[in-house]
Amino acid sequence: MIILIVFGQSLYIGEWIVPAYTVVAVGFSANVIICIVLTLVSRFEKLRTLVLTILASIIKIFRKRFDKELFIRQKTDRLQLFKQQTSAVFSDFRLFLFPSIAYAVYMVTSCLAPYVSYLSVTGVAFSLKDCFNFYLLALAVVYLTNVIPVPGGCVVAEFSFSIIFKAVLGKHLAQTLLLWRFCTYYIPTVINLVVFAITSLKRGAQNG
Repeated sequence: MIILIVFGQSLYIGEWIVPAYTVVAVGFSANVIICIVLTLVSRFEKLRTLVLTILASIIKIFRKRFDKELFIRQKTDRLQLFKQQTSAVFSDFRLFLFPSIAYAVYMVTSCLAPYVSYLSVTGVAFSLKDCFNFYLLALAVVYLTNVIPVPGGCVVAEFSFSIIFKAVLGKHLAQTLLLWRFCTYYIPTVINLVVFAITSLKRGAQNG
């Protein structure tokens, strides 16, 4: 977000011109709020009981065959695990260091993917300035997608990409979008499914 503020990158949404850092700020704030809420709920028993009871009651309205007690037990176990993991991370910073570096590397590579896709589609020469501009816009896509909790960012990621990159890509938008999404989500998902299937078959053969 600091990078976007410094370089003043803007998004063109229809007739509106929106500073890119505002989109990132929304996504970043949403993630921070979620982390704070999870931390509070996992560490204070009365608050956890209250929140889970309310959630279970709401779900019960829409699902007749719903085991309220089982739901509360399962969510309590997951929150306890979250508490243990966060406590371990903050008690030893070294545990937090590698995931932070890995996440930073992931963000850099994933945010460069739109520009690589654009180069592949258009065949234009590499430009450091364009690469940096694409990187800043990709940051906005990532954080905007994270605001809406849809599995894999399906539809939301495509919509966010279309809105943010429309003014930059023009007639190359559809092709770049498809290539970007296939390379960053669908192909890795297929590979993971294949690896999971092979691993499951091997384990089944060993157990059998």
